[in-house]
This record gives sequence, C-alpha cells and structure tokens, in this order.
Amino acid sequence: MESGRWKQWKKLKFEQKIIWLKAAICLVIIKTGLQLLPFGWFREVFKWMASSGQKRSTEIDKVLSTSWAVRSAAHHLPLSLLCLPQALSVKYLLRHEMDLKVQIGVLINQPGDLEAHAWVEWKGEVVLGDLPEKHFQPIWVWE
Repeated sequence: MESGRWKQWKKLKFEQKIIWLKAAICLVIIKTGLQLLPFGWFREVFKWMASSGQKRSTEIDKVLSTSWAVRSAAHHLPLSLLCLPQALSVKYLLRHEMDLKVQIGVLINQPGDLEAHAWVEWKGEVVLGDLPEKHFQPIWVWE
C-alpha cells in the first residue's frame, strides 16, 4: 500500500521534483552552515556563493514554485528548518532575480522578550514566510 506522500510525489512533474530536490539540498547545506559557522562568516560565505554576475527578472511561476519547494522540503525533512534557512534557500535558488529581498525583522513584546522572523519579498509581495498580524520591525534586508 502506498503512502499519501508517495502518491503526491508521483503526481509531481519532473521539473517540480528537480526544484524540490534542489530545495532540500540547499536547506540542509544552509542549516549546517548556520549551525557550524559564526554568523559573520556564514554571511560572507553565503554572499559569495549567492552573488551572480547578471541580475534578471524571473517569471512569477518560477518564484512561486521555488517558494513552494522550499516550504514543502522544510516540512518533510527530519530537521527543524524555520524561517531563516527557508528564506536563505529561496534567496540562493533565485540568486539571479533582481527583485527578490530577504528581510529579517524583530518584535519586542515585553522587556527581554524578543521575537525574530525572516521572510522573502518579490516585487513587494511576501512569497515565503507569511507575516503574522504582529508587526516585525525590519532590521536587515538582503538584496
């Protein structure tokens, strides 16, 4: 008897499977880098790896399918893959896109109670990391 996940996998187009596999690999590498390296070093390595010579505009279908693949892989992999590795994975996979931004914001609820969140915007719209009703103050934008 086939599981529901296997049935879903079989229904995906070949291109969707490739994007999903790239997303899964990217998530694992970024999660590992975030855990092993000091953040300053990680940021420099990521910046170097994600830099691309020529920026161009990407079709909305590619942006949405990449965001879907990262969310889906993060949900199915046996790791805790929260908003930051997901946002950075989308940024890396769409590194040639000129209108893509990773934002990191904070929210101070009470003295000493800090929340942080990372999300991805494309042409001003959030494509990954839905913002809750809370208002996160952006402290860092990665274009």
